[in-house]
Amino acid sequence: MIDAQFHIGKTLNEPAGRDAVHFALAPVIAAERLSPGQHIGFVGENTVGAMTNKPLGIVDPFLPGPVKRGERFWMFLYPNTITALRHAWSHDAFEEEKQETSIANYVLTEKLSVDDFMANSKEWLINFANEADLSYEELMNAAQASIDYDDYLVDGGKWEGFRTPEEFWRHYEIVTGNPVKDHDVNFFSCSC
Repeated sequence: MIDAQFHIGKTLNEPAGRDAVHFALAPVIAAERLSPGQHIGFVGENTVGAMTNKPLGIVDPFLPGPVKRGERFWMFLYPNTITALRHAWSHDAFEEEKQETSIANYVLTEKLSVDDFMANSKEWLINFANEADLSYEELMNAAQASIDYDDYLVDGGKWEGFRTPEEFWRHYEIVTGNPVKDHDVNFFSCSC
């Protein structure tokens, strides 16, 4: 028989029996709207989001619906990534304070407030607006018109070959707090 703990997240190439496993959990706060099972990592002290270079786990997959920005929930850390297991655990992304060991006493080594996280997204959007030769307000209004009315920006051949990257919609969601159903929508068009 195989040890289920070391095969979580992998397909099984041999027969396996039923088993039970432990998962390391951390109470965190959503820096943006998140879905159950979504891969996340820290973007600030105890705040997590999908826009991270270092995902550490997933949103509680058993939640019945999305987590709103500012809500507290359990992050399930990736299997076999913790470095010790007791009733309190350790992980490279957390630093223990010298007080009694508990989940509440873990602090991130990389700290970024929710406001800084949002400011980073707004800065990305401003830079993208500049690339498109638009003001930030024009860009955001065009995005909203695209969502509400399937509207496009058309200005002769100005935006020929210019696309709205999927990353745009993630930053848009973070700044506005409004979820976007389709991250593949392009609202730039050529009148050619």
